[in-house]
Amino acid sequence: MADLVYYRYDDVRRSDGCIDECGEWVSGTSYTTVVLHTFQVSRKTPKGAWLVSGRFVLDGSGKRWAHATKELALESFIARKKRQALILESQLVGAKTALKIAEKGVDCHERSPFELT
Repeated sequence: MADLVYYRYDDVRRSDGCIDECGEWVSGTSYTTVVLHTFQVSRKTPKGAWLVSGRFVLDGSGKRWAHATKELALESFIARKKRQALILESQLVGAKTALKIAEKGVDCHERSPFELT
């Protein structure tokens, strides 16, 4: 199984900062990049694969942590990032709405944490 690998793409936030002459970290510009991780398969089963790291990855349709091909891994990464963007956009709308309410000085309504509406 040493030649069988699974793939996963992830986004990574990096910075090109440096340490100055006093030994202090000086932050530079940060950027996001996409990296491809490869995972060696230690054992294949009818339902999936055991990676050398000890993680089991299901085969078949649906959400999977890693994939047998780079193409499937890229499709999965794109789907994850689209979903993440939708969630973050929704949170941003909520935050901006709350900010507008607070800046208008409108009395906030007190609610019991157990109140269902």
